[in-house]
Amino acid sequence: MIIQNVKVTVDQKTILDGLNMSIEDIDVIMGPNGSGKSTLSKAIIGDPIYQVEGQIIINGENILEYKMNERVNKFGIFLSFQSPPYLEGISLRQLLKKIYYRRMGYQERDLSKIKEFNEELDKWLSVLGINREFVDREVNKDLSGGEKKKSETLQLLMFRPRILILDEIDSGLDIDSLRRITEAINIYYNLHKPKILIITHYNRILKYIIPKRVHIMKNGRIVKTSGPELIEEVETYGYDHF
Repeated sequence: MIIQNVKVTVDQKTILDGLNMSIEDIDVIMGPNGSGKSTLSKAIIGDPIYQVEGQIIINGENILEYKMNERVNKFGIFLSFQSPPYLEGISLRQLLKKIYYRRMGYQERDLSKIKEFNEELDKWLSVLGINREFVDREVNKDLSGGEKKKSETLQLLMFRPRILILDEIDSGLDIDSLRRITEAINIYYNLHKPKILIITHYNRILKYIIPKRVHIMKNGRIVKTSGPELIEEVETYGYDHF
């Protein structure tokens, strides 16, 4: 993914202005609050409240010409939520089945594919440490922060994205949940080699998912890009150093 001269405004306020960067493998954006990290993720996915200029190129196409659902389906983009929403009246199993059948091109009435669906579902439930009863509950109803993030990670894995944007997926997680979720993402990466963009304030998740490149964002621009050694520089000197 190549991001060229991207400007993003919302409510007539400019958040990103002339942003240039690329996402080539496992990339991470770090930066202080209000620097524009989450705004970039919303611009990529196509949140309609953001006005976006410039180019975001995937496979030679400017995805800004496509609506949100088209970007998800055509380019395989998955964006994790900082606070995953409750979906009333929809069980997680129903949602996962829709995701899986859409991905595989199956008709939902085709019951012959249920065994195949259950086998993949059980594999990821085991990795995440989730029991089967969990998926029969309404999506995110009365769940803790960690349970919501596991639910969302399960959706991600069943969707099988080609571009994965993790926006502060580590927030609100205890150490055991963090390990489970990052183990699942690492397994998925080794199987399918998606492009991954991790957005975070801290380096906690980066002890488990090792990025190839680190970008520092301040005031809507990338001010430095380097290898994983940049994480230690942030920990030592903070963002004012850049």
